[in-house]
Amino acid sequence: MEPPPAANHCKTIPCWNFRGQKLRNSNLQGLGFAEAAFSVTGGAGRNIFSGAVAAWALFLTDLRLIRQRHAEAVGPAEEELYGIVLRDQHMNIFLIVPGMALFNLAAVFCIYFWPETMIRGNGHVVFALIQTVTLLGYLIYVVRFFGIIAPLVLRANQEESTE
Repeated sequence: MEPPPAANHCKTIPCWNFRGQKLRNSNLQGLGFAEAAFSVTGGAGRNIFSGAVAAWALFLTDLRLIRQRHAEAVGPAEEELYGIVLRDQHMNIFLIVPGMALFNLAAVFCIYFWPETMIRGNGHVVFALIQTVTLLGYLIYVVRFFGIIAPLVLRANQEESTE
């Protein structure tokens, strides 16, 4: 299936897809978006689904390790630390990963059904702005999160060394 004419329109920088073909796309994270315009159930749908599954698998593997360490905690600082990390891990599993997958899927569907509006009509800018603001917010959250757990890590290491 041939791409719609709007998929070849470029207002920003050239990108490359995973097959080495030169693409024109304004969203660097969405390298699969150009393929999405060709087939919603094909390349992009598969890329979004496999990316979400890989992220979930990583978070679930981490969750198992966090629970093991939580069970081995020796002091109150370690208990508190693993409680905070466990809550953060659940947020990633149940909110962040599904939210990002749904956001990318929404972008794929919009590009597929309204390619002219999304590319020539600057609809892609809306998705880029939402993504930028959201990821900036997540970056701020991560910096604050590490600010919260850093003293707990220090206290947990001190508790562990005294025993």
